[in-house]
Amino acid sequence: MMITKLRWTRLLFFVLLFCCAVQAASAEEAPEQKIEHSLSTQSMSGYQSMNDQYFELESYWEITKVLLQLQYDASPLVDEQLSSMTLYVNGTPFHSFRPAAENNQELTVAIPSKLLVEGVNTLSLQGNRTTSTDEQLYNVCTVNDERDNWMTVKDSSTISIHYVSKPSQQHISDGYERFIGIDTSKASSHAVVVSDEQSAAELEAALYSIAGLSKAKSSGDKQIPLLIEGDQEIASKQVVLYISKLAHLPASIKAQLGDTELADRAIIKHVQLGGQTMLLVASDSDELLVKAGRYAANQELMEQTTLAEKYIDEDTDVLTPPVQVSQFIKLTETGDKLTGPMHQEKEYYIALPANQSIAEASKISLDLRYAQNLNFDRSLVTVLINNKPIGSKKLSEVMANQDMLELPIPKNLDVNGNFTVKAAFDLEIDHTPCTVTQDQMPWAYIDSTSMLQLNTVDRSDLLFNYYPANFMRGGGFNAIAIVMPEQLTEADYRSVANIFHLLGRYAQTNHGEIHVYQDSVDETALENKHIIAIGSYQNNALIRKNNEQLYFKFDERGAGFISNEKKSIETEYGKRIGSLQLLPSPYSEGYGMMLVTGAEPQYYELASQAIASESTLWKLYGDSIVVDKDGHLSAYRFKEELQQSGGMLPIFERDDVQSFVLSAMLTIIVAIVALLLLTRKHWRRRRKNDETNSKQLSI
Repeated sequence: MMITKLRWTRLLFFVLLFCCAVQAASAEEAPEQKIEHSLSTQSMSGYQSMNDQYFELESYWEITKVLLQLQYDASPLVDEQLSSMTLYVNGTPFHSFRPAAENNQELTVAIPSKLLVEGVNTLSLQGNRTTSTDEQLYNVCTVNDERDNWMTVKDSSTISIHYVSKPSQQHISDGYERFIGIDTSKASSHAVVVSDEQSAAELEAALYSIAGLSKAKSSGDKQIPLLIEGDQEIASKQVVLYISKLAHLPASIKAQLGDTELADRAIIKHVQLGGQTMLLVASDSDELLVKAGRYAANQELMEQTTLAEKYIDEDTDVLTPPVQVSQFIKLTETGDKLTGPMHQEKEYYIALPANQSIAEASKISLDLRYAQNLNFDRSLVTVLINNKPIGSKKLSEVMANQDMLELPIPKNLDVNGNFTVKAAFDLEIDHTPCTVTQDQMPWAYIDSTSMLQLNTVDRSDLLFNYYPANFMRGGGFNAIAIVMPEQLTEADYRSVANIFHLLGRYAQTNHGEIHVYQDSVDETALENKHIIAIGSYQNNALIRKNNEQLYFKFDERGAGFISNEKKSIETEYGKRIGSLQLLPSPYSEGYGMMLVTGAEPQYYELASQAIASESTLWKLYGDSIVVDKDGHLSAYRFKEELQQSGGMLPIFERDDVQSFVLSAMLTIIVAIVALLLLTRKHWRRRRKNDETNSKQLSI
């Protein structure tokens, strides 16, 4: 009996030892990691101020702790005994403190894990300021609420997220989420890989994928690298989307597919190779490989695919829902309440295809209710579009229970693509400093019946002011033909990836067409397409053929750019710059051609970086861009300004205007006919009277 007990004791000991070893091994495999989210600069002003910041937590993170490190300056306006700052996460307060009136202060506080959620979290900073004890006790009811800044939260403030990556679930959705994850994007530890066979189908599939992935990931300014098989950089990536024809796969990767038949289908397969997660996209068919690339660009489908492998055939629906641009857009489905005194804001994001802009006769209509305890001499609501005010209205005690604000959207705002609408309330109440603040008082409410009436027109201007409007249509790609050199370099792959990273940020669907051609392509293939030509005078025949039409031309040998009427270019300097140029397509009227060019691959790659992210897009205008290796970017316009009269044409193309004009014309015609009939009737009566009078005289 004792021997049996001893054996069981030993067995239990070894089991516990094994479990501890497994846990230790797991800890080694998944060490704690940290990612920092920087806060933007925020200024606190007025009697009460609140600002929101946002940070995101990934579903595959096991959160260990989240630390908020605030770095701030507080001005002498602050009284340490009376002023306060309260921190909230997702609407729940978790820490309060009294700032001292001095600069370069720092506070580190842990955010309770129970208040955090997967996805987007809101950090709110609410400050209440009283400037002195005398103000509070003796002069409180006569002090004006000045808007002086009393505290600044610096952009060196951070939210440090400590986490452990959960074990891989070995399915496509898990690999996809890790590919677009914040930590992966910030560390640039992901890549799209194609074979070194320079296959047009592989490149087309990769570009669809890059566009969709760039739209899905949070870190918008970090490009997704496009690498070629054999590049040593691939081994350092944590997550890889590998796109290849079956025949082009290396033996080690092809072995992961076994004897899978891919003649009439494509596969997306989750593969774990060593410590690297791979989403493998392969097929024998060019058409189905491209279709699988569209599938990888569809965020909803990828997040729903909880399988280790997914087959795509000719019947598989891979397209995202088409963009529905309604003329009438509801700002809020359920209504929005704003509470608290002073300045309160509610912002709405409106999605609009990149090639469309707001036309005349567009307007916004807000249905409002608000509290009756306001100081109605000072309270008002202001509407802003893209942070530009378009109109205001004073709030009224008579209309407090049912008010409305209707404003036209000025055409000169020049809004195209996605934009924001903001309703900003100034809810002033009498004697604010001597009133005990209540969170729910005062209040304003934006009703769900609030509408935005949008009339839109397509943007067809070949100008970087509106890029990438020409290359987008209906939220997808507008018949794009990419013309590249016959022998591709790493710079060519990086350049085209840069371009589609930004196009993907503007694409709302994976619709439309992308075709990749070599520079020897027959010109008929380029008809009725918007062209993107990448390369130099030497390696791209299309650029060489159209050199005389370029705004910035190459010299006779194609060694570098030469001077023109806008810019003097020294010979050696012309060899070390890249250029972006937008011209009408020489193959089809109404279509455009963008050249991404330079004397050497490194310089046209430099040019492509100017249109790789939204952070640099604001610098671009005109139809020609010149970039040098020192980071200097110059924009020029060569095309003449359109005549003012031409700008009226789109108005008469709208259905509502055409209906109005038709009704007006019919009304005028009816009026003319009625006038003619009345004139005729009057003439007949007068003639009859004249005849009667004549007979009477004759008698």
